[in-house]
Amino acid sequence: MYKNLEDKLKFRLIEFARKYDLIRAITKGINPEKGLGVYYFIVNPTYNKNLEDEISNLKLKLSNEKYEYNLVDLPCSSKISDYILENSFLGDILWERD
Repeated sequence: MYKNLEDKLKFRLIEFARKYDLIRAITKGINPEKGLGVYYFIVNPTYNKNLEDEISNLKLKLSNEKYEYNLVDLPCSSKISDYILENSFLGDILWERD
């Protein structure tokens, strides 16, 4: 079903994002300070403790499964494509909510 471990990770991230209406998109970019690969959840700007906890739990679960990655959530109130153009470190869109 998956070509490699990264494809499986992407599938799991998208599956996770579909469960939470606050998540608007997922991108694969880099941490501008450390130069490390990052998957960014682009979320509505409304703070949601439950979502923060779920993302933390997902990070822990995936790290226990030996995935090499970092997950970060970033609030965004503008159009996703404009936000990515303004913040090139966000990289490419992997998934965007319809």
